[in-house]
Amino acid sequence: MTDKQRIKNLNVPDGIVDCVLDTDAYNEVDDQYAIAYILRSPERVNLKAIYAAPFSNPKSQYKGGMGMELSYNEIKRILTLVKKDTPVYRGSNGFLSNENTLMYSEAAEHLAK
Repeated sequence: MTDKQRIKNLNVPDGIVDCVLDTDAYNEVDDQYAIAYILRSPERVNLKAIYAAPFSNPKSQYKGGMGMELSYNEIKRILTLVKKDTPVYRGSNGFLSNENTLMYSEAAEHLAK
């Protein structure tokens, strides 16, 4: 990629942008606002899917895969409340142990496709 292309990529895009949202929605309340904002912005964002992410929080008993599953359910609950059928994919059941060890998830597979 040339320097000119890198600089161009930093510009705010015109029109509607395709995106996915990766969220640990059960961990903190800010993610529900992100979901609501993105769902209410179809003139700016074409939401392709939402990914449930694992989380670790010292104030929570939930870790990794359990947190991801709770986030998945929270995302589905929000989409039911607002009557949206946006695809939701489960993220990994834990965290990468290092940069060379792969970890499968539905979300990573969807993103790669």
